[in-house]
Amino acid sequence: MPSPPYALSATALLAQCRQQMIRGSGAGGQHRNRTASAVRLTHLPTGIEVRCEEHRERARNLAAGLARLRIRLAIQLRSDPDAAAGPASGPEAVLAVSPHSDSYPQAVAIALDRLTACRGSLPGAAEALGVSSSRLVRLLTADKEVHAAANSLRERFGCGALHG
Repeated sequence: MPSPPYALSATALLAQCRQQMIRGSGAGGQHRNRTASAVRLTHLPTGIEVRCEEHRERARNLAAGLARLRIRLAIQLRSDPDAAAGPASGPEAVLAVSPHSDSYPQAVAIALDRLTACRGSLPGAAEALGVSSSRLVRLLTADKEVHAAANSLRERFGCGALHG
């Protein structure tokens, strides 16, 4: 089975994307108006698009955009929740990642799959993953887009919002 796009190397993932270098919008003065340092990435197989213009350097925007794309792909392209019902292999190590880690999107996909399989139950998902509820909350609230996805999923099952 091929790797999901969010688990691919940067080179392999970028090969699946259309990259556009664009001028950033908003304040920033002369530099922003003269250079195309903002980046728009479109993942061609899915149509998922991200834009990054936080930095003045194109390379930093590209790296940040790629990280943002991985998160979005992990949220939207997860596995079958029923397949995720069993315990993961070594989940403690998988879920003990920083949001800046390359493996964060994969940890997010695993956590959201388990949360779905457990019908939004945080204690149930944490138990299935072999981690504490607080570790799972930290993972799911470390990124605002992941936090929103987890809350949307929990809302679908009638559970309250995660606070973090």
